Amino acid sequence: MNEAAIAERLVQFGKDKPDVQVFNESCGVPEADALVNSLSEFPHAFVLACLMDRGEKWQRAWQVPYEISLRIPDFSFSTLSALSLDQLTVAAKEASSLLQEDERSVLPRCSANS
Repeated sequence: MNEAAIAERLVQFGKDKPDVQVFNESCGVPEADALVNSLSEFPHAFVLACLMDRGEKWQRAWQVPYEISLRIPDFSFSTLSALSLDQLTVAAKEASSLLQEDERSVLPRCSANS
């Protein structure tokens, strides 16, 4: 299956089942679980959690979207897009302190441009 077909299926899944709980296990932080499972309001939190989930410590990786959300006014697309690159970089670096060094490499390498 090519990338376009996968993307189309994911979009259709989101339209068909916007309130389905994606992940049934808990990462240990109920607020982080709620954010990642809030597909209708914050689908980007789930995508970010998936990107962070590269190792055996998924419980920490899935907390990153929530940790970022604590460091910015809110986690909406409009707020994220209005942040400066510096603001987003600081929030991502602080949130990624939960992760191992090799997992942090998934975050945008914005600091080189700062």
